[in-house]
This record gives sequence, structure tokens and C-alpha cells, in this order.
Amino acid sequence: MSDTKDANDEKADSPIISDNNDGETLEKQASAVPAEVPSQGPPAPADAGGQGWVVIFGGFCCLFASTGWIYSIGVLQDYYQENQFRHLSPSSIAWAQSFETGLVWFLGPFVGALFSRYGAFPLLVVGTLFHIFGLMMLSLAKEFYQVFLSQGLCSPIGAGLIYNTALFAAPPWFPQRKALAMGIVLQGASLGSIITPILVQHVLVLHGFPWAVRTLAFVYLFFAVVGCFTVKGRFPPNPQHISLNDLTSPFRERTYTITLIAAIPIWMVLFVPYNFMVVQARTAVGMSANLASYILPICNAWSIPGRLIISMLGDKYGRFNMITLNVLAVAIVTLACWIPAHSNAVVLTYASLYGFFIGGYPALAAALVPQITPTPQAVPVRLGLMFLGVSVFMIIGNPIAGAILSHHHGTFWGLQIFAGLFMFLSAVLYGVVRITLVGWKVTAKV
Repeated sequence: MSDTKDANDEKADSPIISDNNDGETLEKQASAVPAEVPSQGPPAPADAGGQGWVVIFGGFCCLFASTGWIYSIGVLQDYYQENQFRHLSPSSIAWAQSFETGLVWFLGPFVGALFSRYGAFPLLVVGTLFHIFGLMMLSLAKEFYQVFLSQGLCSPIGAGLIYNTALFAAPPWFPQRKALAMGIVLQGASLGSIITPILVQHVLVLHGFPWAVRTLAFVYLFFAVVGCFTVKGRFPPNPQHISLNDLTSPFRERTYTITLIAAIPIWMVLFVPYNFMVVQARTAVGMSANLASYILPICNAWSIPGRLIISMLGDKYGRFNMITLNVLAVAIVTLACWIPAHSNAVVLTYASLYGFFIGGYPALAAALVPQITPTPQAVPVRLGLMFLGVSVFMIIGNPIAGAILSHHHGTFWGLQIFAGLFMFLSAVLYGVVRITLVGWKVTAKV
């Protein structure tokens, strides 16, 4: 298939895409045409074949090596609080963890711009070098500032290059099944975050912290190299200059702006359970260290079926419909299950339910942007702008949770309410976006 045909084919995927910067056309189309009825215009673009699946596999490997580490941050929070940094407050330790998560998404728009100009390969190579070097330096760290520089800055810069490049490369290959394609790519994060806590815990016991991190770095190196040679964009690199209008025009579209605002609260607290579940289980519940080491693997294992099932439901019944219900379920589970978690069984139940429901969220959130973007070539920059917007709040989420924990003298209910209410706020805001698109039509697919 020629490049020209690909570009033309990608112009229409959903009746809710607007080519009007102020977003008025978007609401008019949604009101005039039921969302489940195909709009008039060019035929829907076709999904790619074998080459597309190779890219999806490479994206899977990239996310194993990058966000597989990010979703395992609770292991280090627990280790630091119990060992060499026990003299520091949970909020202080959480700054390294928050920069680690936030920088990955903060780099989104910059990686999007570079990806559009230079393609995937150079970004993945540079990202691999930064990520692995940062982990190797973390294995040598003795002071907290060294941990912050290696774990909080160097490694996440590399992980952010790897993660965002893979995420930008995948959607154009499967325009008809965006959410499913993104869900498969994000399964790499699930598998990586299952293996990482178990590997770290076992090597910690046998050989100590330095070799636990080095072993992990070698595993990530293998998967990152595979990603370097399999991930590429569907379109040739576009060396055109990205204007200021390209960066500001999305915010003149009502739907894009409200969608971004809706994403901020949940991304701000998304990693709070990941960061504090293990600590809460050990200190407040009295769970053994051996059993507590399996909390994050259990949580991340349940995210595998969650990502697939929720992504497929999003493609079938509408991504805005599904993301609203999904985020609402995350909020209910956190408020109704994590707060009263005073036994091993309830903690593990919450970890399973949270993993299942939160596992589907990132894929749906990423799939919304191509759906409301006029042209596929604009997707990387717009997706990157969304990541940039939420990343600032991600950086402060865990430290705020840690400060709440310290304020309540080690009791976790304040932290848990903080996380649950912000998740509920996002569910309400996603519901608002859906109403602006199709009104109160319960059966509309959007």
C-alpha cells in the first residue's frame, strides 16, 4: 500500500472527528447523526497486516522495558522506607518515584515532534542508552540525591523516549482497532510489571540491592533492543516544522480540552495505589514481607485481562462510553475496598480489582486522541500534549499522598480517600465529555 493511500485512508475513522478548531462542528455532527451510524465521507481506513503486527510486538517489548519498571515503583518505596532511607519521610522518598513516573509522560510532546521528523529508530536507541545507564547508576547509589538523579531523572528520560515512541508508532497501523492495538502494546507493561517485583525481591534476598537492579537492567536491555529493530512508523518521517499553531490549536477544540481536563485527576493519583499498597499491607495490615512482595505482581497480572477486555469493549460500544464506566469502577473499588482493607484477603482482593480496572484505562485514554483528531499525522503531537498536561500532576501526586500519610501519623485512610475522590472526579468529567458529544442518548456509541 502506498504512502499516499495510507495518508488518505487515515482521514476518517469516527463521526466525532472535527476539522473545526473551535469544536462547534463536532457538537453539530454528534447531534445530527447518531454516533453509531457511519458518517458520509471517505471509506474507513484499513488495518495493516503482518508488518503492523510486528510493530505491535515491538511496542510490547518497548513497554516491557520501560513502563514495566514504572508500574513496579511500590517495591522501591517499601524497600527505601524499611532500609537505607528510613530516616526520610514517605513524602520525600516519593519525589524520586513521582519524577520517575511523571517524566515518562512529560516527554510526550517532545518525543511526538521528534518522532514526526526522524522516525522511531534514533529515539529508541537514545532512550535505551539513557534508561539502562540510569539503572546501572542506581545500583551504585548510596545517597538519596544519587537515587534521585539515576532513578528520578536519567532512567525515566530513557524510559520516556522508549514508551512514547512505541505508543505513537502503534495506532496508525490499526485505525479500525485502535483500542485493541494499544491494549496489546500495553500488555508489555503488564508482563514487565509482573516479572519486575518478583525478580527484584528474589535477587534482593540472594545478592542485595545492587545486583537486583543490575539484573533487571540486563533484562530490560534485551527487550529494548528488540523494540529498536521492530518498531517504526506507518508513515515516512515528516521533516516539516511544527508551528506554534500546531501546539495551540488542540486547545481551541472544546472536546480535546475537556478530555484533557478529565484525564488530569485520575493520572494524578493513578500511581498512588501502586506506590503505597505494599507499604500499607506491611505496616497497617501486618502482612508478611514474602506475601507482600506478590501484591504488585497480582495487581499487574489482573491488568492483562483488564486491558484486553476493556479495550475490546471500547472498540465495540464506544471509547468515551467505556472510559467513563471504567474510571467510575476504579473509583468505586478504591473507596469501597481499599479503605476497609484490614486483612490480607481484602488487600489482595483490592489489588486484583484495581489491576483489572485500571489496566484498561491507559489504552482507552490513548485511543481517544486519534478518535478526536482531524488528521492522523497530528496524532503524535496531540497525544504528546495530553501526556505533557497530565505529567505535571503525576509528579506531585505521590508526594501529596505521602504528606497526607505523614499528617495522619502513618494511617492510610486520608491517602485512600484522596485517591478515590480524584478518580471519581475524572469519571464525572469523562461523562461530561460524552454528553457534549451525543447529549443524553444512553445507547449512542461514542
